[in-house]
Amino acid sequence: MLGFLSNLIELIPLAALAPVLVFLALNITVQAFSAVPLRHAPAVAICFFPSIARLVTIELSDPKFITPARFAQLLTEPGHGLPALAVIVALGNGFIITATIWAAFVVEMTEHRLRTAAAYLMAGAVLCFFGIIHSVRADGSAYALWRLQGSARLVATQFCAGYVVLAGAMLLLSLRRGTRPAAHHDV
Repeated sequence: MLGFLSNLIELIPLAALAPVLVFLALNITVQAFSAVPLRHAPAVAICFFPSIARLVTIELSDPKFITPARFAQLLTEPGHGLPALAVIVALGNGFIITATIWAAFVVEMTEHRLRTAAAYLMAGAVLCFFGIIHSVRADGSAYALWRLQGSARLVATQFCAGYVVLAGAMLLLSLRRGTRPAAHHDV
């Protein structure tokens, strides 16, 4: 509505707003865990990681903490393995869709529907390939993987490969014969 709410919130001191937001976040978290069967709690828990990565990215990209030039440098800085900031940024970009895919995958795996779990992972690989989730760009924009270069391409390729390899593992596990799903017991 024309930005009135954001202007109104700017008038509220952060010291008064922060406890309200923490209280709301805790209530949402409690509700998320209590609204699902106990065996699906890991699916709820895994959803937090992309959201936390996005929050860290938002804070670190603020010029009060890291200058834009240093932020850009850290995105491509070589080290042991992939640049840590590039991984955090990629994990957080598209966090809502990522969290949904991860939760669906974990639920399907928990319920021993490994082929369906693999399908969710392959959907994640496709979305990752085009930067819809895990975009390696700081602004979170989409792309085609083959157009990336340097460390950005390396990060994107490894995220995509992770989804494909895990989907393959789920498919291989689904081929096991003579195993029965364990009975589900809520504690």
